[in-house]
Amino acid sequence: MKSMKKSKKLITAMIAVVAAAALIVSACLLMTGTVAGDPSTSNTAPRYGRINDQKFVGVSVGYYFGGALDDQGRVWVYGTNGSGQLGNGTSISTTTGQGYAGAMQPVPNLPPIKQFSAGESYGMALDYDGDLWAWGYNCEFQVGNFKLGGNVAQRLPIKLDRAAYGIPKLEKVDAGVFHSVALDENGEVWCWGLNNAGQLGNNKPDLGVSYKNDAPGKALFPAGVKIVDIQAGRDNTIALDDQGNVWAWGRNSYAECANGKLTFVKVPTKINFPAGTVIAQISFSQEWGMALDTAGNAWQWGRCWGQTGYGTIKYLTAPQLVEFDATARIQAPTKGLERAKIVYDNTYEYPGAAKVIGGHRTSYVIDLNGKIWTLGDNEFYGFGVVTDYYAADYCRLPVWSKKAIQTPTITGNGDQDIYGKQLNWLHPQVSGSATDPTTHLEYKVYFKRDFPNGFWNETGLGIDPDYAEVPMPYAVDIATFTSNYVVLDADGNLWQWSYDSIGTICWGTESMNDVLPSHAKWKDSGLWDLFNYEPTLMRGAGINKIKTKTPEVTDLYMYPNASAVRGNGIAGATVTLLSDKVPNGAITGTVAANGTFLFATMGYGLAAGDVITITQYDASYDLPSEGVSLNVVI
Repeated sequence: MKSMKKSKKLITAMIAVVAAAALIVSACLLMTGTVAGDPSTSNTAPRYGRINDQKFVGVSVGYYFGGALDDQGRVWVYGTNGSGQLGNGTSISTTTGQGYAGAMQPVPNLPPIKQFSAGESYGMALDYDGDLWAWGYNCEFQVGNFKLGGNVAQRLPIKLDRAAYGIPKLEKVDAGVFHSVALDENGEVWCWGLNNAGQLGNNKPDLGVSYKNDAPGKALFPAGVKIVDIQAGRDNTIALDDQGNVWAWGRNSYAECANGKLTFVKVPTKINFPAGTVIAQISFSQEWGMALDTAGNAWQWGRCWGQTGYGTIKYLTAPQLVEFDATARIQAPTKGLERAKIVYDNTYEYPGAAKVIGGHRTSYVIDLNGKIWTLGDNEFYGFGVVTDYYAADYCRLPVWSKKAIQTPTITGNGDQDIYGKQLNWLHPQVSGSATDPTTHLEYKVYFKRDFPNGFWNETGLGIDPDYAEVPMPYAVDIATFTSNYVVLDADGNLWQWSYDSIGTICWGTESMNDVLPSHAKWKDSGLWDLFNYEPTLMRGAGINKIKTKTPEVTDLYMYPNASAVRGNGIAGATVTLLSDKVPNGAITGTVAANGTFLFATMGYGLAAGDVITITQYDASYDLPSEGVSLNVVI
């Protein structure tokens, strides 16, 4: 098939780049290189351009918390903060005063970051100097005490002293549940944290001193093995070497190590794929492993859900090819007591895989056209069923599929954003009953962007219609943990759905504080107790609004002998006089109610030829004016 030949060439090119560069994060590779698929064809997922306030280049989520990395090297986090997951120095949000943040906040005290990883309840960030920073829950030393006082929660980022442990420059880090993994520039793997099942790969999973390791130690690979990628699961770890082999170690109760057994594995052990298989990319979340080979095939092993029915589990003790059903699609309920179901009338042709993502109850494949395929069961809404009909459980049950099917295919409009709760902030104006699943809910108001000022209409809250009930955008990565799902698209936007609460659904970023309705401001309550079953543009990433400047002041006039300066502006606006002759370089004032202002400048020593500049800022605009300059004439 012609499209499959194209996919094989692309994957082969990808593995060649990985081998040459030693390590490239696959999501970043897809975003910075040529996007797979022909954008001129209708089969390619659409791109909507940059929508979020920040352009994100990486995303990672944990349990009740998550975050993303923007193109400026800043890490933004959101969600619960009971163990310092937000990295802001407290066990509660410094902006909400509560144990969560309903919006994204930048992690303080970090240098420019090139990679971010969220563990279950902690975060890790790798900077451009190869140094590791970590914060959050630390009971098992997964953050590492790094000689800073035991296994207490680290509420601010702490830096790994590489020199103290003899660790070279790091190339990648990955946060698990209770243990952490790092890859150095020499292709060696370092692990620390809980070691109750051998997940540190040091051949010492006993209950003595090695039960928890507060200091990084090397995983024990055979001589000559060079690792290019790492993934931390719940109690196990996998790695990819430069020859395309996959290694696994740790808990194997659910076949996570795919060695034909269900017993712990104390040291890295090679997973046996069929002869000639070369793996290009790996993914692991909790107990379900996924791999992509250079021929474009997707593989799976471990604790795999939905293999024989809804809620069923099969332990795959050896890698198994993922099957795809291009004819299948989700038919959402529309009335009465209908339930979501799979129908077989889809005409989209599967073009081959670009990336695989291992999950909990659902795992994912992103194809060469940027479209998402899902397999497993829908217990935690991982299939992302979209419907206008309010019947949350009817969208969840009894959807399952052993084969990967194309879903989600469209974005939601927000009417599945609650779970038996009142229709409040998260919703626009609606008619119908939240407690009666047979009642259809109708939208009346959406968000409205009022350009050029860039403010949102506060008369109603909902999903911008430009991005509601439209085809899912071109995906380059998916972050998932248990029942939290975030898609990163090719333009740096985030799209999220979730079965969790406690901050996993959030509103705006710090930069949006002035444009959000008062009850949705990130410094207030946040949306900590609401759910979202449909993939929607992630509110926590903000909206890329036009930045408008305050108009300039007018009619500047300097009094004789430079004794005063007057002018006209916006009543109530702040005006600033800038000059190296005035104290601290600036003096400020306020425009009077009649629209005039006056600066007394006698005694500042202004002389002929000096230049002063007057800027103006009014709160109804985003930015101050650039300023009007005036030459001093004596």
